[in-house]
Amino acid sequence: MKLIEITKGNWLKIVFLTTNENGGATITEKFGASNALSIVQSVFETWWITKGIQLGANLVGFTMYGYCEDLSK
Repeated sequence: MKLIEITKGNWLKIVFLTTNENGGATITEKFGASNALSIVQSVFETWWITKGIQLGANLVGFTMYGYCEDLSK
C-alpha cells in the first residue's frame, strides 16, 4: 500500500470513491466529507495535503492531512 499524488489522470476516480453502502458518491459521505469537497478545500486552505491510496494496481482510498500553525484560520 502506498500514497500517490492526485493527478489529471486519477482525480476523477478518487472523487468517486465512496464509503456509502449503496456505492453512490455524495457530498456528505457516511464517514465524513466527500473526496471532492476535501480536494476543493485543499485548494483554498493550502496547508492541507491530499493523496490517493493505492494497493497494488488498485486505487482504494483517499487521505487528507495537514498542519496549520495559525489556529485562527
